[in-house]
Amino acid sequence: MATIYLPSHLLTIGVKNINILITGAATGIGAAAAKTLAEKADTLILHTGSNMDSLEQLKAQIPNANVKLVVGDLAKQSTFNALESVVKDLGQLDALISCAGFPQWSKFGELSSDALQDSLDINVKAFHQIVSFLLPYFYQSKQARIIAVSSFLAHRYQLGDTFVPASAASKAALEAMVKSLAMQLASKGIPVNAIVPGYVKKDGPNHTQPSAEVLNKLIGRIPMARLGLPDEVAGLIDFLASEKGSYITGQSIAVDGGLTV
Repeated sequence: MATIYLPSHLLTIGVKNINILITGAATGIGAAAAKTLAEKADTLILHTGSNMDSLEQLKAQIPNANVKLVVGDLAKQSTFNALESVVKDLGQLDALISCAGFPQWSKFGELSSDALQDSLDINVKAFHQIVSFLLPYFYQSKQARIIAVSSFLAHRYQLGDTFVPASAASKAALEAMVKSLAMQLASKGIPVNAIVPGYVKKDGPNHTQPSAEVLNKLIGRIPMARLGLPDEVAGLIDFLASEKGSYITGQSIAVDGGLTV
């Protein structure tokens, strides 16, 4: 007899006793997701590549949740060892929100093999490695969710006179991996989706704000004529992580003000 997996809306994703890992959580979309999901989580594991100061500040803003911090480059095995150690100590992991990543702006003729590999390591290989060690926990969870943050750069290959082959390739590969994983886990009732942000307003000390001229050029490409906000992307993450998102899987959903239409 086939096993029947109850959809999550028959379970309790809206209450505590779930543990969530968010990579790239120090600022921007990751930080907004952490603050949005804090009320639903028993424990938040928040990761940053190097921005520990911002991660500590974020932790102070969500005092009612049990928050564990991990800092380290996702291209290094030591970072995965640290993440795995935290998850093992908890004994439970219910959701992965993968926000870690970076744009690579070099075009062909300037893009080195090392830079291409760096983009693939963070945007694709790291996601694969994290999911691989978390799968046993997802199989045990009745509320599992996997959400990866991609980029409009996987769908727009030219931005004025700028070309982004490494980011286009690595984020497109991430979305393909999400779809493949979604099909593998569908029979177990585990939704897997990608979110595709457009231009989103940056925050945090490591982000330089664009000049008025550059900002006007960016906004000129967006049908809704403004930048997105991290909270707007986090709102979709919240929906997909909720009981209402339990029947959505294998999708790449744009939050971009019409940029990729």
